[in-house]
Amino acid sequence: MDNGWMKFNNYRVSKDALLDWLGQVDDDGTYHSEIKNEGKRFAITVSCLSGGRVILARNGAENALQGLAIAMRFSCARR
Repeated sequence: MDNGWMKFNNYRVSKDALLDWLGQVDDDGTYHSEIKNEGKRFAITVSCLSGGRVILARNGAENALQGLAIAMRFSCARR
């Protein structure tokens, strides 16, 4: 997995390219959302990431078990 960053100077995203699942941006740039509570809106947004976290943890555990099996087979075959 790679980590990185990007920086955009003087770049504008068109209004029709914005994701508006939880809220919309008006023509004058004001943000409106159906969910009025900011904490609840944040919790809903972060909950979308939970599936990815579970998959990462599961893959890590599976890789560790595979490594353990390889190490055990090698130690049994080693003189």
